[in-house]
Amino acid sequence: MYQDKKILSSPGKIMLTAEYAVIDGAKTLSIPIKGHQKLSLEKCENAVQWISLDQDSKKWFTANWDINGNLITTSDQKIAEIIEKIFHFIGWELIKHTKFISQINFPTNFGLGTSSSLIACFAKAFHIDPLKLQWSIFGGSGYDVVTAMENHATIFQLKSPKQASWEKVIFKPPFRNLLYFTYLNKKRDSRNALADYLNQRSVNQVIIQNISDITEQFIAVSSLEKFQDLLKKHEKLIADMTGQRTIQSEFFPDFGGVVKSLGAWGGDLALIASDWEFSRIKNYFSEKGYPIIIKYNELIE
Repeated sequence: MYQDKKILSSPGKIMLTAEYAVIDGAKTLSIPIKGHQKLSLEKCENAVQWISLDQDSKKWFTANWDINGNLITTSDQKIAEIIEKIFHFIGWELIKHTKFISQINFPTNFGLGTSSSLIACFAKAFHIDPLKLQWSIFGGSGYDVVTAMENHATIFQLKSPKQASWEKVIFKPPFRNLLYFTYLNKKRDSRNALADYLNQRSVNQVIIQNISDITEQFIAVSSLEKFQDLLKKHEKLIADMTGQRTIQSEFFPDFGGVVKSLGAWGGDLALIASDWEFSRIKNYFSEKGYPIIIKYNELIE
């Protein structure tokens, strides 16, 4: 319970490399976005209250619990159950008599880390291990929570199911004015996509090592042409590993640049690397049915 209001803030993230493969030990490069999730905690006399606000300050989720931890009302049962798991991990005695207000100032349907930024806020508020909380509630590798906690570009590697290492790195490619993101018109559930991968995967350590090598090369690359080459190699490796077609071969074969999937394939955002003029890129993707184009520097510091 908090006598005074307390506000925590953690950024969203973008995973640039090793989607899927990170769970099998490949190194992944992840970068924080400009947008953050804020979590405020203040004293609440009678119960536990939760309000989630979107980037327009509109309520999109609410829940109320009585003093014993029984759910009274909620706008979304599934989300309420996830939050209850977080409460139980932390301990109800520390939770009761608290009003929580979360607010996200980035789109929640782009796969930018709504859950991981919330986990990071809880870890900061209650001084708990963010990875233990992440693994207990959501599973996965935990790279996204580390990026949210560090608020810095990181190379992360899962050493075992419950052990990870990471280092802060600099990722400021000189050609970032030629990088863009496009929204693929649908949200992918990364946990479901990961579960599908785990059920059918056959781990190839050569591919895992090649992906790790590409991750390391990402932070050193100095030209757009070399970066595009790395993107193509990376896409081919993930396609071979998962049995999926690359997004470029399936949807954008005639594009003058490289398009790379980010996160779970088939949804969320894709990365564009091209020296075409912005207006030409925007027209191309709009004609294909993907009108949302975001400049790299609009999303990333």
